Amino acid sequence: MIKDLLGCMSQGETLSEAMENIQEARQLWIETAYECGHEIPLPTTEVEYSGSLFLQIPKSLHRNLADRAEREGMSIEQYILAVLSKAA
Repeated sequence: MIKDLLGCMSQGETLSEAMENIQEARQLWIETAYECGHEIPLPTTEVEYSGSLFLQIPKSLHRNLADRAEREGMSIEQYILAVLSKAA
């Protein structure tokens, strides 16, 4: 499947066959879209994540998290990271 080309997918009995088939499907998809006058999307690039996140939360939740972090003997950032890691 090619995520940028809606509905463009293929398969094969081996990885090599699947790769050949998806390239053929991509070419046919683009040719058909061009002939029909449809927009051909540009390929998206992979997103790079910085590891930083800015998040505004209610004051009461902030206080609750800070209290729990203090009881655990860690910073609020460390506590939130631990909670999110467990949830993910």
